[in-house]
Amino acid sequence: MIEKQDNMDVETRLSGGATVITPLVNEITHNNNRGFLNAVKDSIGDCSGDVVIDMSNIQIIDSVSLGSLVAALKYVRSRGGEMIIAGAAPAIVQLFDMLNFRSIFKMYDTVENIP
Repeated sequence: MIEKQDNMDVETRLSGGATVITPLVNEITHNNNRGFLNAVKDSIGDCSGDVVIDMSNIQIIDSVSLGSLVAALKYVRSRGGEMIIAGAAPAIVQLFDMLNFRSIFKMYDTVENIP
């Protein structure tokens, strides 16, 4: 299912009991970060469980949007789930490493590699 959320198109599907959210843009920046957060919230609704953010399309993420990722993580955790990042580009992985975000986000190379 493809949804448009405040300038953010996402594809949402279930995989192994987790909700997989794939932004259909190549960047998450100050222009669309609110749409990203709304898309996460709308995609999981009142459900609990893990959420996978498939970042395979994302090439750029700015500091404001990193805050939106943390806000989304808090939202998912408040519903008893965990948020997982999959498919991040090497530059984004390097940024997560520099910011020590791997200590708060589980990260995998692809959605298919998530146990």
